[in-house]
Amino acid sequence: MFRSSSFILLAAVALNLSAAASDLSQKHTEVKDFGPGGGLRIHLRAGDLRIVKGGDPARIRLSYTAKVHDEDASERVHERFEVNGSEAEIELSAPNRVSLDAEIEVPSPTNLRVRMLAGDLTVQRVEGDVDIENHFGDIVLKLGPQDRYRLMDASAHIGDLDGFPGHVHGWLGKSGKFLGSGQYRLHAHVGAGDIRFEFE
Repeated sequence: MFRSSSFILLAAVALNLSAAASDLSQKHTEVKDFGPGGGLRIHLRAGDLRIVKGGDPARIRLSYTAKVHDEDASERVHERFEVNGSEAEIELSAPNRVSLDAEIEVPSPTNLRVRMLAGDLTVQRVEGDVDIENHFGDIVLKLGPQDRYRLMDASAHIGDLDGFPGHVHGWLGKSGKFLGSGQYRLHAHVGAGDIRFEFE
């Protein structure tokens, strides 16, 4: 009985270590020098994307995993990551069957311009201008204080605007505009999906 239990325990540990090693091998990471106050353009064909304030104030860190049926498919991802002075551009695309999950850590402030075909997008604790358009998927914007924004406009052809500070109108689709006294501008649009705003 003791030998059987020990064997099961060892097998479980080996399986967990194997899974952890597999996950580690699937994660692709690239880092480039990039100071705060610049502009970053992001193009994502399909997948889930998180853009967060990074711990390094002088670098952009791109990390992603790509899988097909839990198997590594990173070699099927087309990546372009370029930095030219105060401007940077990241482009990611993969075939339809590939599940792509990406995270980009940026200095703050960074002006963001994001274009996505499909997938969920989260922007968290990044100051700067925000210009986001997504055809299909949800957008979550976890932002700083509301008074840092001069103008905010948001719209969803089919979906809701949750937590938007300005007047919202529409039935099947929603749109809204907010005028403030801050320095940043925000534009967010989704074809089909919801946009949620969370301010500090």
